[in-house]
Amino acid sequence: MSPTPTRAAAPALLTREATPRCDLVDVAANRSDCDRERCELDGEVTLRCGDVRLWADRASIQLGTDQSFAGADAFGHVTLVDGTTVLSCDRLHLGQDRVQGRLDAATIHVKRPGAKPDPHGKPLGRDQFVFAGDIERRSRTTFHVEDAWFTQCDCGAEPPSWRLGAKSLDADLDDRATLWRPQLYINPFGLGLVPLTPPLLPLSVPLTRRAAGLLAPKLTFYSPTAPTVDLPLFVPFGESWDVTLAPGLRTDWGEHRLTPPSTWGAPRLGLRLRAAPADRVEGEVAVQWTEDRKHQAARIYEDQNPSAAGSPELAGREKLVHRVSVESKVKADLAPRTRLLTDLKWASDDLVAEDFRVSLSDRVTEYVPSRAALSWRQPYLVGVAAAEFLERLQGSPAGAYSNTGGADRRIGQRGPALRLSVPPTSIAERLHVDADLSYVRYGPYAPDLPPLSTVVGTNVGLSYLDALGPLAVSARALATGFWTDLASRDPRRVLFLFTTADAELPLFKRYGDLVHRVALRAGYRAIPWRGAGDAPIAAAVDERFALRTSHQGAIGLDQSLYRHDGAATTPLWTLSLAQPWDLTNGETLQAQARLTLAVGALAGGSVWSSLAWTRSRPAKELGGGLWLGLGPARVGSQYTYISPQADRLRRSIYELGTAGVALDPSRWVHSVSPFASVGVASRLSLSYATDILLAVPETAGTAAPPRDRGPIEHRISVSYHSPCDCWDLLAHAALPAKDPLAGLRAGITLSVAGYALGSQ
Repeated sequence: MSPTPTRAAAPALLTREATPRCDLVDVAANRSDCDRERCELDGEVTLRCGDVRLWADRASIQLGTDQSFAGADAFGHVTLVDGTTVLSCDRLHLGQDRVQGRLDAATIHVKRPGAKPDPHGKPLGRDQFVFAGDIERRSRTTFHVEDAWFTQCDCGAEPPSWRLGAKSLDADLDDRATLWRPQLYINPFGLGLVPLTPPLLPLSVPLTRRAAGLLAPKLTFYSPTAPTVDLPLFVPFGESWDVTLAPGLRTDWGEHRLTPPSTWGAPRLGLRLRAAPADRVEGEVAVQWTEDRKHQAARIYEDQNPSAAGSPELAGREKLVHRVSVESKVKADLAPRTRLLTDLKWASDDLVAEDFRVSLSDRVTEYVPSRAALSWRQPYLVGVAAAEFLERLQGSPAGAYSNTGGADRRIGQRGPALRLSVPPTSIAERLHVDADLSYVRYGPYAPDLPPLSTVVGTNVGLSYLDALGPLAVSARALATGFWTDLASRDPRRVLFLFTTADAELPLFKRYGDLVHRVALRAGYRAIPWRGAGDAPIAAAVDERFALRTSHQGAIGLDQSLYRHDGAATTPLWTLSLAQPWDLTNGETLQAQARLTLAVGALAGGSVWSSLAWTRSRPAKELGGGLWLGLGPARVGSQYTYISPQADRLRRSIYELGTAGVALDPSRWVHSVSPFASVGVASRLSLSYATDILLAVPETAGTAAPPRDRGPIEHRISVSYHSPCDCWDLLAHAALPAKDPLAGLRAGITLSVAGYALGSQ
């Protein structure tokens, strides 16, 4: 039959707060029998009111004296959809303004945010939460469930990988679910659900992104055997503010006696405050405090240096009890085109980065940088005002590891740094101009200390883009001027003129579904003129000061073969060749070549080289890589030879002949990097990689220490994605080949429906 409309006042269940009530309830069924007091519907019953949909095998609708909706009973395969909430049961009673009584053996599915409805109004996508039992609905979003079970898996009719049973459950879909006497059940190897734990203490599970409560514990492995455990407590204040408190314990710093508890480890407290007080302002402040009452930093130093007793270094480390780090980030749009960005950091002592970080790059860091920048943008003008503060680590006088005494006040900070730029702007057909003016001060932020240097620079560029028939051409001229004061009462001025020109001729030819592309390239780079004034010895301030008059040219050839199947274009192989020259003296510079091949998902590889046409060691860089796809597995390796004179270790030849970095010629790199990975049914993934340094002929007469040889580091990772989106596991480890346990860096994370347990 066609839908039968009924004029009705919508019950509270069938509408959302702060939205208009729907006065018209649309009802449809295969058969109906209606009078002035009741409508009996049978067969594929549907009821619609606003965002609410109801499906059932049978339904009975009560009508008021004015033919308004007065309640309904639905029977048989009942499904009620309210937004992203889906309730299913065998019998449902709708009152005029609420769900009355209990719903036996009912199930509630909460879809993931952003779920879209199908043409019938049922939300698509996977479940975010599922709970079931004998349900009493107390309001639109609150339920009380007896003999309940709860899971975050979406396995359809199949048993999930895990679920929580509970004597009772109280859920607020806008906040969280509280399980009373919860008990964990698991489904090992899909054989069925079995209990893993006895009834536990009450458990509260967040159901929304900003629900207050305990978050998953966080484990950090600063030591391979003793984790650091933090227990975050999340407290939101509306939609714009929240605080996360994370008390914890660092178990590798302690005496580990049974009593008193203070010997178990070093207590910690973390605090993170996030705020978005206005539409265009947001930021956060994070503080981490650890109490090192056992003087772990001093003990480690003493173990590594047995003769250090009584030294200033040991005495300085013994004073490091309260270890604190602070970081603040703010982004504020002060006006529609004005933005302020700050990233401020502070560490209480020089050893925080070493003792509180896992990655090698953090352990050897030299500075804790703080930055602030104010940018202003108009269509034809951009301005930036910036400053940086570098808190130097491992740079204090011997034994003075604290950063609270101003021992680092002489560091050459950068700021203020002011820049006003005109972005590329069209001034005529195919012609663009750009310019900028900058002022930078380098030196300590101390009024009684002079700056190290002051640099004022300006750039004016003119660019031309065009096509001469099939040939694409471009040219650019850039005039650069610098004035610098090295605090020596002898300011210097330097002027440069940069010029570039490029031309490319791309050619195509098609052979059935294959496309061959050939591109001929030619380029010119030069500093044809440098103004009066000796080049200052301030290349460390700006490397462009070290440039010399130079002219370079280069020609190149690119060839590629593609397969085009009408829907996509797949590259099969690419060959790139380039040869530059120094046009001032005719010297041939390093030639570049790279060949890349691919055979679908079966195999691929590449070889590359950098050759200097000299009799002594012409090869400056050689490399090659090959990988094979063996079903779900992929194996391969890469070989690399890099000389200190290779372009990748110097400034590029297209940066116009700078001197590059002077490195010992015996320190070139000669290595092999094998790797292997395998994926099983898109759920399990394993990978392994390493870098192996090969033997290098030592250069006679060099003072360089002997090189390490053999494997440098072993890198292993494992990831598993469970069926039904129940949980994910990611584990990774990096083990130095020498003393792997002492230098182990590892992490493991268990994620359950977006909630992570562990640390990466």
